[in-house]
Order: sequence, then structure tokens, then C-alpha cells
Amino acid sequence: MAAERTPRVLVADDDPDMRELLPEFLAECLADVAPAIVAVADPAAAVAALAAGRFALVLTDSFYQPGPDRSDGRWAAVDRVVAAAGATPVLLSTAHGETLFAHYAAHGVAAVLPPLFDLAEFCAVVRRVLGLPAPPT
Repeated sequence: MAAERTPRVLVADDDPDMRELLPEFLAECLADVAPAIVAVADPAAAVAALAAGRFALVLTDSFYQPGPDRSDGRWAAVDRVVAAAGATPVLLSTAHGETLFAHYAAHGVAAVLPPLFDLAEFCAVVRRVLGLPAPPT
């Protein structure tokens, strides 16, 4: 997928710190293409944003709430976001670990970013999914 010159990226995360940090990471990773970043706090807002406009990439949290009363909801929020994204690639950023989300490809997720990822790894995955070469040095 060839990226647009100014790609629009949707960040969906319920953690306010991550809604601040992820756009900063994205801006640094994509400085050469000056991304337009939209950040939202929940799956419903992500679905609404996707319905309202085109994005080159979606970076979403799992919104996973572990516990006996929510054990069946591991994929529910992600599946809603992926369905709304259509052909737009979705990256999953989760603090709950890649092992809980080992079947991400079967749910239409392009890649899972492990918890506490480093910037170089994050940038490499984002640029690969967007079809961009390594950033200029």
C-alpha cells in the first residue's frame, strides 16, 4: 500500500497518556510525511471517525478488560474497529501482551505492537504497514 503524502492516522486508546504518547511517536516516525493524527478515547468514537473520513492507518488499543465478567470480550472492540476500518490497515497496541492476542491476523489486524515497545520497532512497523521506506537520515 503506497502511503499518501500526508497520511491521516487514527489513534484509539482509552488511556489518556497513550493518546498523548502515540501521536508523538507517530509524528516522530513519520516526520518526513507530516501525518495528520486524530486521537479518540473509545471504540465507538473510532468507528464514528472512520465513518466520517478516510485514514491511511488505525492504531488501536484492545480496550481489553480482563476479568471473569469480561473474558469473552477480548476481541469485541477490536473487531468493531477493524470492521469500520475496511481496507485501512489496523495496528493493535495493547498493554495486555501479544500472547492474549496471538490470533490477531484472523481478526484483520496487520500487526500487534508489544507492550513497552521501543521507538525504532514502532517506527519500523508503522512505516512497513504504510508502505514507506525507512526514514531519511
